[in-house]
Amino acid sequence: MDIDHRKIRVKNWLIKYKKIIKIRALERQLGFPASSIQKFVTEDRTLNSERILILFKYLKKMSNF
Repeated sequence: MDIDHRKIRVKNWLIKYKKIIKIRALERQLGFPASSIQKFVTEDRTLNSERILILFKYLKKMSNF
């Protein structure tokens, strides 16, 4: 699975569940800068490949992703 496919899956999952997860808590848990995930989801900013992979692995471990 390439990084673009993972990026799409991560973004779609975050959009789908953003009302029930605390994005800031997720950022703190993963050691991301404040508002980086929120801006990725709402303002269509980019996350680097390393952070996409970290998010993908975390979401996969956390849920039936």
